[in-house]
Amino acid sequence: MIGGAEIVRSLRGSWRLLVGDERGMTFFDTSIEGFWRSFGVMILCLPVPWVELSAQRFLPLADRIGDEAMSGPLYWIGGFVAYGLSWIAFPLLLSVLAGPLGISRAYVPFMVARNWTTLIGVAPSFLFTALFLLGLLPLRMLGPLNLAALGFGLYYAWQVTRIACATPPGATAGLVALDFLVSLVVYTAADRVIGL
Repeated sequence: MIGGAEIVRSLRGSWRLLVGDERGMTFFDTSIEGFWRSFGVMILCLPVPWVELSAQRFLPLADRIGDEAMSGPLYWIGGFVAYGLSWIAFPLLLSVLAGPLGISRAYVPFMVARNWTTLIGVAPSFLFTALFLLGLLPLRMLGPLNLAALGFGLYYAWQVTRIACATPPGATAGLVALDFLVSLVVYTAADRVIGL
């Protein structure tokens, strides 16, 4: 179980990584126990998929799909299952590729940092979407702002990957792209399963 002290310490480390400070890695518990515990951040981030799934029902896409497909239990179950799979798909894939890519020693610290930095990485998108749901942000602004939030998230992932894996720019970009594509495949597959 994640304690409050570890959350605060890991958030401090996450902020340091965001600004490019390599000392941020020292704030994380990169033991095997810390590795498994870092996946508990998925629970801390649960409001994110709830807000995103709620907002999708008000987007223009919802009119074409229909209320039934986006309000039934399958919609919510599929969305949360996809969320859970998105947390484990890339770590599983990278556990196989780490050896050939020459980052075996960096695998555990990288995964710990990747998991913890998600708390900050998803904050802009969560904020913009929540403001939209509250009626404080018009729909026409949501798309551009969430696109900017995606850019922020990819930049942040670049910083974390570069520092934690000590990889050159090309390899760093490849790992960030792979992580993004794996998540995209997971969510696209989930949409197909629930009929979106």
